[in-house]
Amino acid sequence: MATLRQIADNAGVSVATVSRALNHASAVSSELRERVLREADRLGYSLPTTDRGVTRIALAYPGAPVHLEYGSFDASIVSGVVSAATADRFEVSILDIARLRDEDESYTQMFRRIGVAGVVLRTYSDQREVCERIAAEGFPSVVVADRFDDPNVNFVAYDSTADTELAVQHLTHLGHTRIALVVHAVRDSDHVDRRTAYERVMHAAGIDLAHELIVEVVADVDGGASAIGRLMSLPRPPTAVVFTDPLSTIGGLRRALELGLNVPEDLSIIGFDDANMRKLTHPTYTAVCQDSEQLAATATRWLTSELKRRDGRPFRELQRTYFEVNGTTCAPPTRAVRVSPHGRRMEVPK
Repeated sequence: MATLRQIADNAGVSVATVSRALNHASAVSSELRERVLREADRLGYSLPTTDRGVTRIALAYPGAPVHLEYGSFDASIVSGVVSAATADRFEVSILDIARLRDEDESYTQMFRRIGVAGVVLRTYSDQREVCERIAAEGFPSVVVADRFDDPNVNFVAYDSTADTELAVQHLTHLGHTRIALVVHAVRDSDHVDRRTAYERVMHAAGIDLAHELIVEVVADVDGGASAIGRLMSLPRPPTAVVFTDPLSTIGGLRRALELGLNVPEDLSIIGFDDANMRKLTHPTYTAVCQDSEQLAATATRWLTSELKRRDGRPFRELQRTYFEVNGTTCAPPTRAVRVSPHGRRMEVPK
């Protein structure tokens, strides 16, 4: 590994100047800092350890680290990264890349400047390019909970397509034909997959897709609640609803209760679960399930191993979700139940 002395000698400056440049001290001009950083990159210099000799990695977000509509998902990601890193004697920082990176530095230079040896990246649909650019620079990185066609990007993610198909098939086998889908309005790969799976099963079952039964919402509690209010007041309401996100599932169940609907006798509900939220509802909801904490731990263990091996071995893994039948699905009612947004029962047109 290159040293500060080697960088200083090659750049024609003092070791102190190199240190100040790497830490972006204001006393160093932008031209001099660029020269030092360029030489550090050429020599492969990194700042892999903390003052206590423990390697530091980061859970890094290309944009704002907190997206409230993801509910407990990001909390589980943080927990998985920290637990796996700590077990392997690594420290973890949480970084907002957009806030920390200067315009005139590469991502690699930024990570080295702040003493990070590798990053677990948690991205959203509008920030994927940042992950591709970090991977193109060759900095040790892995994306959690998203997948990429770019062969340079390491990732681990869940594929929920097959189990979403099982979920919708479960409803068609019970006799449901008016099946609604409540899907996140942000079309990331996961929710696109779940919508595609729903449409595929409906076509295979010979059920015409009713556009009024596909509702895009912000995937939070209020979004799920509003979707139920909208769907159940339709002239031909659904007898079953599939939610593609945990928080919207919770909101939908709550709103059904407020409207006086019996789940599953009046309305069957299938949701999605990132952890154990289904076990906190009554009845426990039927769900397509994944373990986001374990997903993050898998990504972190690969990264820490890669930092020890330094062999550049690619890591591109899709894990399978699972479908769990619980207490919120049954055969459809003899006659669909229709309620107003205020909970008044209404006649269903023949």
